[in-house]
Amino acid sequence: MSDSTNKLIAQKHFYDTHHPEYLEYSKNIPYAAYLVEKIIKSLNGKRDYILEVGSGEGRFTIELAKYIKKLEAIDISKKEINKLNQFTNKEGITNIVAETNDVLSLKKRFISEKFDHLVGFFILHHIAKENYPKLVKNFMQLLKKGGRLSFIEPNNLYPFHLIEIMITKDMKWEIERQIYTNYLSSFKKACLAAGLKIVNFQKFGFFPPPFINKWPSIVNLDKYFENIPMLKQFICPFVAVTAEKY
Repeated sequence: MSDSTNKLIAQKHFYDTHHPEYLEYSKNIPYAAYLVEKIIKSLNGKRDYILEVGSGEGRFTIELAKYIKKLEAIDISKKEINKLNQFTNKEGITNIVAETNDVLSLKKRFISEKFDHLVGFFILHHIAKENYPKLVKNFMQLLKKGGRLSFIEPNNLYPFHLIEIMITKDMKWEIERQIYTNYLSSFKKACLAAGLKIVNFQKFGFFPPPFINKWPSIVNLDKYFENIPMLKQFICPFVAVTAEKY
């Protein structure tokens, strides 16, 4: 098997056999709302029908659905999708359709779908860089003209992700290690090669999730740190990247 195939198998096995508390929606509501708002602001035109890739059990999905008429959510882990469906059924949320699916080998039903936009939170660094051309090609098939791909990812120059991995239960180096590579540059190249236009590539934020969840209004201070050019490269934990099909 190739390294990328082995990595995909390892990812699926991890999320099928672990239940990381830090990925639960109930433990991330202010943090989830903060990042979802960033994604929503990056999307132009209609937001009636959106696909979220790598949804997991819905850490961001539930917040995202508040802005959208119909949200499709997919993940490679059946266990995580089952948890998401259990939660939406319990809460009576009707505009989310969640199912197990692999973005690198989409089910036939999806090939004919056309979404207004595709979004994802902390998913790209879990996919082998050599698979990005295929990934973007699949996304292009699903996206309407004028639609956007919008992702939020870890900043690979932010040193404290390493500490987060070390101290967070069920956060494993072998699953997260691609953070500290040039994976976002590789993704941008794949988008440009496929004919997409990069409309946003921005580092943002300052405070880590536990601070945001405890003091939600603290994110209002982010703009002061984001406007310091030299520090911004290293102190902003998040990167927003958006590409448009034109």
